[in-house]
Amino acid sequence: MAYTSGHVHTHTSSDLFHSSWDWVVHQFKTFRHRRQLARAEAELRGFSDELLSDIGLSRGEIHDAVWN
Repeated sequence: MAYTSGHVHTHTSSDLFHSSWDWVVHQFKTFRHRRQLARAEAELRGFSDELLSDIGLSRGEIHDAVWN
């Protein structure tokens, strides 16, 4: 037989609203952050090889440099 503390937590509609809203906010922030990273990557890809070299990157390193 499983031991229980005798306490049953029930979620109210307010709890579900807040957790759902937190999820939506998190998804929006994640989307916005990924969009910023994609823009940064696109901008770096527009740089000349010489300019990339000046900042210590090769063309093949751009994705990892931005996303990691």
